[in-house]
Amino acid sequence: MSGSGFQRALAELLTAGNARTMLAERPAELAARFALSRAELDLLAAADRTQLDVNVRSVTNKRLDMLARCLPATLSAAAHEHDFLDEFIRRYPPTHVDGQQNHKRVLAEGTRFLDYLVTSGRDDMADLARYEVLRLELLFDPAATVAAEQADVTLGGSVLGAHVRLAEFDSDVVTQHNEWLRSGVMPDGILGDPIRIALVKIAGRSALACYRLGDTAFRVLRSGAPFPPEAEAVVRFARQERLFEGTG
Repeated sequence: MSGSGFQRALAELLTAGNARTMLAERPAELAARFALSRAELDLLAAADRTQLDVNVRSVTNKRLDMLARCLPATLSAAAHEHDFLDEFIRRYPPTHVDGQQNHKRVLAEGTRFLDYLVTSGRDDMADLARYEVLRLELLFDPAATVAAEQADVTLGGSVLGAHVRLAEFDSDVVTQHNEWLRSGVMPDGILGDPIRIALVKIAGRSALACYRLGDTAFRVLRSGAPFPPEAEAVVRFARQERLFEGTG
């Protein structure tokens, strides 16, 4: 048996409707696509179709659950777009690695859905998904946890720590996300003007702080040291809020 080809074919049978159709109607095409041996093709063809459908539903539900954990607000906005979600499940088979930590699987699923939103031209949801992916990535980044504990409050710091992420968005995703947290319902449409933020891991807590930045502050922090004299207020703010890495 070719092994890897069989595993990939089985994964697609559990997620992609076109693979099941191909097995039923054009088995030779499926065998060629995954370099299956005759024995492997016969094994797939002999699979119990009812049980296969049960497994498909189980895998689909698990993937939607992971999406809801990574992108709860985004998925809320797409909750009634069943065809759109079904298309994602079909086109993007899971890529989980055996032994992978659960939060990394959740993050990987969310990142793939973000890719799907971008390639599908769904700008109305892509920014919000990017914000939620950024939040989860920062929350579970061990380097960010260490950096938050060591963040500098002295006058010597000048480099943003690993516990800080700068980002800019075409819409006010922070307001959208906060409204969803408050009411459990996503507001209609794209809210507000473009925003720039600093997302910061809080020391000693599994929590984040979000600071809205003006254009000047964003450019100063993104450019980094050496800071010009006119950036003194921005640098003072960054030190006060422990955005710089520790110097000791």
